[in-house]
Amino acid sequence: AHQCVCIKLIVGFLFSGPITEVIIPVDKLTKRSQGVAIVTFLMPEHAVAAFNDLNGKHFQGRILHIEPAKARKAESEDESGTNYKKKKASDLKALSGSAHNWNTLFLGANAVADTMAAKFNTSKADLLDSTGGQSVAVRMALGETDIVHETRQFLVSHGVRLDAFGKKSERSKNSMLVKNLPFGTTEEDLRALFSKHGDVIRLVLPPSGITAIVEFGLPIEAKGAFTKLAYSQFKDRPLYLEWAPLDTFETEVVNTATSAVQEQQPAEDSESEDSGGEDGVKQSTVFVKNLNFETTEHSLEEVFSRCGPLQKVTIAKKKDVKNPGQMLSMGFGFVEFKHSSHSKDSVKELQHCTIDGHQVELKMSTRTSQVSHKAVKRSHGSTRPPSSKILVRNIPFEASRKELREIFTAFGQLKSVRMPNKAGARGSHRGFGFVEFLTKQEAKRAFEALSHSTHVYGRRLVLEWAENDDTVDNVRIRTAKHFQGDPPAKRARGSLQGSLQEAHDSRKFSMDADSS
Repeated sequence: AHQCVCIKLIVGFLFSGPITEVIIPVDKLTKRSQGVAIVTFLMPEHAVAAFNDLNGKHFQGRILHIEPAKARKAESEDESGTNYKKKKASDLKALSGSAHNWNTLFLGANAVADTMAAKFNTSKADLLDSTGGQSVAVRMALGETDIVHETRQFLVSHGVRLDAFGKKSERSKNSMLVKNLPFGTTEEDLRALFSKHGDVIRLVLPPSGITAIVEFGLPIEAKGAFTKLAYSQFKDRPLYLEWAPLDTFETEVVNTATSAVQEQQPAEDSESEDSGGEDGVKQSTVFVKNLNFETTEHSLEEVFSRCGPLQKVTIAKKKDVKNPGQMLSMGFGFVEFKHSSHSKDSVKELQHCTIDGHQVELKMSTRTSQVSHKAVKRSHGSTRPPSSKILVRNIPFEASRKELREIFTAFGQLKSVRMPNKAGARGSHRGFGFVEFLTKQEAKRAFEALSHSTHVYGRRLVLEWAENDDTVDNVRIRTAKHFQGDPPAKRARGSLQGSLQEAHDSRKFSMDADSS
């Protein structure tokens, strides 16, 4: 049907196997579906199962006609005679659609220099002059920190959720990050570039003009722009594109291009949208009834996450009298969304859909969020710095103790700066160090400013809170635990973490014996 949306198509095909992509082409003028779609499964046998189960079946008042599609021919196959540079560019373009975990606020050294030179009304030559007293690496690191701080404030003021970029989450189909922009890029330049591929409903460009967020009205238009512009040449450098997280923005923008289509929907839809209660409290929880007793919260989350980012999924359970310690499903549950609009959409799209063989019933729930006051209090309390000492990892071996001190001195008075040396190598440090401030407030200020994206000699500084009595052996044990996981009850004799712990215990025992 021409009114079909991706979520309905996904629900219809999901029971044949995992789906990786759904494309519904739309008309460029009316922005309505053309009546065809392309569904890509994870495995070929899942596509065969969908063909056998759904071909010729009724779907939204029409009979489905399913045909096997041909895989898109890679561009690299036609470029066998090209040089290495072009072949590498085509390979990068082919991998551009994968889920990257890049540093969102990364700024290149050249971009930082251009921005700082324009901000302080000086030339890049004077800015990068090494004859002065301060190191060029320190100057660039502090400049990058200042630009990142301004960029973060700008993004927050424009409704961007910065915490969404620091965690692994589902990627958006409409919004993308545009990085590696030349200095001085304007909003008009980007809008003219991306509007060729569809309607751009939102564009956020910080004052530095180095990284931007572009949101399209339709996923098919966003995908077309992403495919065409990823690693394409923009002025004097290639564009780096990455799909933004699903909950990037706090508010949603109404797509004016599809407003005419939305006005054609039944009047009861608009009435249900406005039924939020006179008290103004937005409902974001959906009550799910008639669940299969074998349905898990994970399977329920897979179905409802297609409608929008979820806050929590809960299935009501009771104690199993026959099997002590076990819990039984009560056949109903609650799905809480992060946005109330997504919860209302899920009720419309997923009403009477089949989950694990049961046709579920949905309605808006009146219960409030499950976030407890203790959790809120605990989250606020976690912002307090545990000590005035910071562990700095990933320090480049070219950096000196003096340069590390100059970077952190900008945020407060230091008590000590220590960079342990390698055993048997005079003057060569291990790549990490300890920086201790006089007060916890100064340490917190430095931690919040430098932990986002500060690079020294091309390497990003990684900051952690350290205890006042932290030593090199403690850092070794903590690093081994991070990569090997929690040790078993009895440590293996040959494990790295066990060896480090035994060495630490024996050294501590010998020191205690000497002191006695």
